[in-house]
Amino acid sequence: MGWVMSVLGGIMLFKKEIKTFAVLYGFGQLIALLATFFLSGPKKACKMVFHKKRIGAACFYIGMIIVVISCGLADVAPGIVILLLIIQLCAAIWYAASYFPYGRTILKNC
Repeated sequence: MGWVMSVLGGIMLFKKEIKTFAVLYGFGQLIALLATFFLSGPKKACKMVFHKKRIGAACFYIGMIIVVISCGLADVAPGIVILLLIIQLCAAIWYAASYFPYGRTILKNC
């Protein structure tokens, strides 16, 4: 479901519907993140997401998802929404890198 919403958001991006894209993409990302609960169970998934080495990145990533959805629903300029989407993407990459050995070190060196 999260993937479908993100793809639909991508279609809206090509139609230059930035705000609709932001909302659909944001909800798609949130649903995809919550889908990990079904893979390992809610308790284990929460422990993994909010592990001490990634709690800051996880909170920032989830916060950016909420900010992007909020700005997409509000009357915010499309340029700001795009900037926030780029920040959200960077937060997602940084968060995901924490799951790989030396992932953040590799990103820092790039």
